[in-house]
Amino acid sequence: MMNNSARHCLLFFISFSFLFILYRSSFINSFASAPSANSIYGADSFTTLFDDFEDTNLASASFGTIGYDSGYLSGRALKFTDTTSALLYSDSWWLASDNDQDSGSIEYFVRIDTFYYSNNTPYTLALTRYGRPNVPSSSGNPEFGFSDCQAYFAISVGAPYDEITSNEEINPGQWYHIAASWGQGAIRLFVNGIEVDSQGSGSTIDKDTFYIGAPPFLAGNAVGFVGRIDRLRISTKPRLTGEFPSALGVRIDSPIQNIRQQLPIQITYEAYASDTRARTVDLYQDTDDAGYNGSLIASNLSESGTVSVTFNPLADTIYIYAVAKAGDDSAYAYCPWQIYPTINLTQLKVGSQSEIKLCLIERMTSNSVLLNYLRMLRDIILNSTFGRFLVWLYYSLIV
Repeated sequence: MMNNSARHCLLFFISFSFLFILYRSSFINSFASAPSANSIYGADSFTTLFDDFEDTNLASASFGTIGYDSGYLSGRALKFTDTTSALLYSDSWWLASDNDQDSGSIEYFVRIDTFYYSNNTPYTLALTRYGRPNVPSSSGNPEFGFSDCQAYFAISVGAPYDEITSNEEINPGQWYHIAASWGQGAIRLFVNGIEVDSQGSGSTIDKDTFYIGAPPFLAGNAVGFVGRIDRLRISTKPRLTGEFPSALGVRIDSPIQNIRQQLPIQITYEAYASDTRARTVDLYQDTDDAGYNGSLIASNLSESGTVSVTFNPLADTIYIYAVAKAGDDSAYAYCPWQIYPTINLTQLKVGSQSEIKLCLIERMTSNSVLLNYLRMLRDIILNSTFGRFLVWLYYSLIV
C-alpha cells in the first residue's frame, strides 16, 4: 500500500513530466514553423516567408513611395501610394538553396483603391519576378497580380507560358484574399478561398529576388495600383481549397430563368468570410452591371437566405446586386442574370431578353382591359391541377 509521501512524489513526477513534454513540444513546434504566421493563417513548417508589415517589413529594398494603413481586420498593411511603389525581397527570403522550387504557394490580402491604366488597357501587378507586357524569356519566372481588373497567375516556360485567370473583376475598395499554388502537376488560382481556375502544368519557379508592387524597371509603363497588401505568405506546400482563408464576400442568385414571375420575386444571397464578425446584406436594383450605384430594395438582411422583394423597376433592363457588411468592411456582387420588367412593370423576366417567352394571353391581345379579364380567367384555371398542367405543357412544348 503506497503511503502519502510516495503518492505525492509520484503525482509530482507525473505532473512535472507532463508539463515538460508540453513545453518541449511547443518549443520544437515554434522553432520548426518559423517564420510563423498569425492566427488568420496558422503556423506550420511549410511557411518560408510571412510578412504582416506590423513593425517593419522584411524586404531588402523599397522603391517609390511606401506607406502604411490599417490592415485586414487588425494591425497595419503595406500601402502603395503611387504606380512605382514596390518592395524587393532578396533570394534569402525565397525558398531553400536549390535553383528552383517545384511546388509551393503564394498568398496575401489585398485592397485596391484605384487601378491604373496604360494605353487604355488595364494592367497592374501585385507580385512579379519580371512582369508583363515584357514577357520573361527564361523559364521559371512567376507573375502574380492583376490584368484587366482580374487576378491572374502565370509561370514562364519560355514560350508560351502557363497562365490562369480569375474571370471575375476585383472590386476596388474591397478586401480579398488572393492565392496561387503550383506543383502536383498543376497551377491553381484562388480568390477568397475558392479555386477559380487551374491548369495542368509541370512548371517550377526559379528562386531569385522578387518584387511586390510595380518593379522599378517597369516604371513609365504606368503599371501599378494605389492600395494595400497585408499578410504576405510564401510556402513550400501547394495548398488547396480549404487551406486558404476568405475575406468578406457575397454571392447572389436570381429567380428561375426564362419564366415570367409576378412581383414580389425570390432572391437568394449569402455573405461569407473566415472571421466571426456579424454580417448583414443589402439588396439593390441598378440600370447596368457596373458601379454599384443603384437603388435600395431591401436592407439589413441576415447573412444568408432567400427573401421576397418587390420594387418599381428603374428601367427596361435591371440588374440586382448585393452589398455585404461586416464591421468597417463591405463586399459587392451583381446577380449574373438581367431582369426584364414586362406588363405594366408588374411582371419580371429573368435571363436573356432574346429568350423571353410570351404568355399565351399576351399573344392573344394587347388591349389592357381585355388582358385584365383574361388574367382573372387565368387565375381561376390555375387553381386546378389540370389547368396548371396545361400551362406547363404550353411553356414546355409550344413556346
